[in-house]
Formats: sequence, structure tokens, C-alpha cells
Amino acid sequence: LDIFTTLNNHKENWLQKFTHKFKLLYINICSIYKKINDIKCLIQENNYKIICFAETWLNEYFTNDELLHYFPDFNLHRIDRVSNRGGGLLILYCKSIDVTIENSIITPNLEYLHVSIIYLTKRKPLQLVLIYRPPNSPQLSAKNDIENLLSNINYNNYPMIILGDFNIDYKKNKRNVISNLISSYGFKQYPLGYTRVNENTKTEIDWLCTNTMASKLVSDVKNTDIELSDHNGIEFNLKMVPNKTKVSYR
Repeated sequence: LDIFTTLNNHKENWLQKFTHKFKLLYINICSIYKKINDIKCLIQENNYKIICFAETWLNEYFTNDELLHYFPDFNLHRIDRVSNRGGGLLILYCKSIDVTIENSIITPNLEYLHVSIIYLTKRKPLQLVLIYRPPNSPQLSAKNDIENLLSNINYNNYPMIILGDFNIDYKKNKRNVISNLISSYGFKQYPLGYTRVNENTKTEIDWLCTNTMASKLVSDVKNTDIELSDHNGIEFNLKMVPNKTKVSYR
């Protein structure tokens, strides 16, 4: 073997040795206040490294320090609705993972929290966008907000995941304006089955979408009933390398 083949083999062996699958959970929690102890047990039992919550219903009276008291091994990013009750987004992430906030918005039409996740030194960070669209917001207005976000990101050059509660039943309406927009940007939408089930309805309103680069990092997607709200959780593995491990070759 020539020297370049040998170096490439060493690189692939290194990646296989240090690559881990971190488990991520998304859930519309429908108010987090009285469920914190249950969430803590859920994280411990399943070893989730990143947990994304929609509809936290948090406000300024519940501080980050108070929240992290229950999750000492985690950091967080959050945005709260201030005009009325409801809404709000939260991302809890293990301290061994480097997550930085890029952008966020809360309007009557859409809420999103956009973060970068460093999953390998010298590689492009994973972009994750957590979304909540209120059920009564016009689809076209929410679509315009999402398009404004995507048009300002060079999404073809970064692995990118979009997930959250869009309050559009994808099972019944696959050709809605927001799905069409996301698809036009080259994203794949995962078929999840019913994600919100109650006595009267069954709908697929929680979505998971990835671009081509991110689809190589996502595996073992599961729609799972975690019994903390009337929404199911979306669980999957992320192929990642701890950011504290430095890659170097000679």
C-alpha cells in the first residue's frame, strides 16, 4: 500500500475508534413544570445526550439555574414566550457536547431555536433547528419565516436537522406549503406515523427532516410513547465524536 492509502486507513480506524452514537430525544412536552422529575428519570434510563422540548411553557420566573439544578450534567439553550401562556423551546445537552446558539425567533406565527453542534474537530458543525408552529398561525406566514431562515444558511455545506411540532398532519396533507418548502431545499422528511394521539384524533404533526449530509449522521429513528404528554417522542441516534478529542495526523 502507498503512504496515502495507509494514512487514510489510519484516519478511518481513528474515526471508528472514537465515533459514538449519541441518543437524542424530541418531545412536545405540553408544560415542563410538573414533569421535571419524570424527565430526569427518563434521561437516566435512556442515556439521552440531547433533549429537545417544544411547548415548555417556561417564563422568566423559572431560571436556568433552577432548571439545571435537576440536570447537573447538562447545559441548555431556551427561548420563552412572553406575551401569553404556552409555547417556548428548550434544548438540554450533555456538557461533553459543544452546542452554541445561532439564531432564534418567537412570533405569533412561529417559534424556532437554531443551534450548532460540534461533533468532530475540524468538521462542519451540525445545524439543528427546533420549531414550534402554533396551531392557529397561518401556514403561509410560518412558511415565510422558515424560508427566511433557510435562505440565510448555506445549508448545502452543513449537515442540518429540522424537527418539531408543525401542527400540520403530514399523514393527511403531505403537500402542504411548509413540507413543499422544506423539500425544495433538499430535505428528506421521515415518515413517523402518528405522533399525537388522544381520545378523538390521531395525527402526525411532529416532524423530523434532514438534508443529505445530516442523513448520514442520523440512524435508528423511533416514534416512541414516553407517556409525558399526548405527543409521542421522536428518538434517534446521532453519529458523533466527542469535541474534546483532538484530531491530528503526522
